[in-house]
Amino acid sequence: MRLKKTLSHCLRLRPQPAEILVCDDGSRPDTGELIRSFARNSSTPVLHVFQDDHGWDAPGIRNLGAIKSSGDYLLMTDGDCVPHPRFISDHLAAAAEGCFVFGDRAHVLQEYVEGFSTRFEVVWNYLLRKRIIKRRAALRNPFETPKVFDRSAFPDIGAVASLAICCNLGVWKKDFFAVNGFDESFRKWWPEDAECSARLLNHGLKLKKFHQKCLVYHLDHSDTSRPSPEVYHYSNHSFLSGKIAATIGIRERLAQSKVKL
Repeated sequence: MRLKKTLSHCLRLRPQPAEILVCDDGSRPDTGELIRSFARNSSTPVLHVFQDDHGWDAPGIRNLGAIKSSGDYLLMTDGDCVPHPRFISDHLAAAAEGCFVFGDRAHVLQEYVEGFSTRFEVVWNYLLRKRIIKRRAALRNPFETPKVFDRSAFPDIGAVASLAICCNLGVWKKDFFAVNGFDESFRKWWPEDAECSARLLNHGLKLKKFHQKCLVYHLDHSDTSRPSPEVYHYSNHSFLSGKIAATIGIRERLAQSKVKL
């Protein structure tokens, strides 16, 4: 249900993206049919990027999506997040050389996900009835200016993780490839997005953060995993050591598949 809602709301984006890549880490066959049905109703080209299920591999399937993409700028969200109709326009306005961009997310409480829509009257009703938490991120402020941070603003990976959410990330493709994408040695959830962001900062980029623009709405659900102290310490070491390139990432995936950029 969540992916169906995410995809249906992509049709409300203004402007429409140049392409939509649905990155699928080995889901069931009915997911493919859902994506094909969506593609038939979309004026935007839709590509189903699939890899077999070998356990949790969000970094790998995101990297594969980046490889398959044709544009110069990548916008990322998750299959359990619904983008605000101005998600594309806000991110494009924020894109600048030497920067990568994070928006924010409000949380739609699990028991109310089915009836949720980004229509203003629905969002406002959900806010009044306390069906959304992190309420500041639920309503777009067209006048918000971002806070901009460089490497020196972050003492450790925890500080990066407080801002970095890859369900709402905009980054130049050349910069993403320069740091070798997400680190595919992660086989457990979190903080793979902060670790990638740390390497982008180590590469000399600045992080732009919005709290009321570039918005998505997370469709809450039961957690299926918990963060691991080991991967947290790995991520912190990556950041503090000045590491730039992922240990296993886009270059290794390309070499393995013998695909050229």
